[in-house]
Amino acid sequence: MLDKNWPDFNQEFYSINDRIGAKIYNFIKNENPSWSSYQTEKNIEMGWGDPRFIEWIENNPRKKPDEFRLPDQIRDANAKTISNFKDLRALFNKEIRFKGELYNIIKLIKKSKEAIDFNIEVKNEDDFRKSYEIYTDVDWFKNGVTEIIKYFHEFSEKSKKIEIELKKIDKRLIIEITHVDSYPDSDSISSIFDEFGVGHLSRIKTKFRSVCDWAIESKFKDGAYRLNYLRSDDRKFKEKPESDNINGFKHILTFYEITKND
Repeated sequence: MLDKNWPDFNQEFYSINDRIGAKIYNFIKNENPSWSSYQTEKNIEMGWGDPRFIEWIENNPRKKPDEFRLPDQIRDANAKTISNFKDLRALFNKEIRFKGELYNIIKLIKKSKEAIDFNIEVKNEDDFRKSYEIYTDVDWFKNGVTEIIKYFHEFSEKSKKIEIELKKIDKRLIIEITHVDSYPDSDSISSIFDEFGVGHLSRIKTKFRSVCDWAIESKFKDGAYRLNYLRSDDRKFKEKPESDNINGFKHILTFYEITKND
């Protein structure tokens, strides 16, 4: 059944996100699976296509696949032991969509060594606890946000405060990460050039490719601008901000919710 349905299944997820498509392929089809996990902070080498798992199923026809005991136990971010295939499936599901996990991801980021020097305020925390049907590579999302905080370190003498806010507008889920009271000492064109170079903006773009739309917004020397580095709509690259309320250097991450009617 899996082999028969795989082409359509594979095409559907690659059309949503090529990184998700690659990760799902790794978990379901690859004979030598190896996929990254934000929950364990290491690669996991087990999946449906693993010969050890397939052999066990063939030798245990009366048992459910979920009963398969993993050759090596895994511990997630909450120190929970992942010991069988059922646990592994649950862990993998959290790697490709937010659905109730966003608050836990933000908590992990706040506890990271990169964030230790900052006072991070998560606004409207209850919204982060809600369930959203957003499919993306969560490990790359976490890595991208961590890279943003590393970027803020370069300007930490200006401010030690970071605000993280979530907004839900129609099918868009928008996460704003602001280095409060920190503004560029250059004009907007400098940030455009940095994005094509080897600086932090270039590294952030690499992390968020095929993960989400990404923009920055701030008051530059030549005025207030929003620069849309990664976008899936017809927005211009450089435009005026939607709001005059700019309180620092802001990164804007936009995700699109999937519904049954899409």
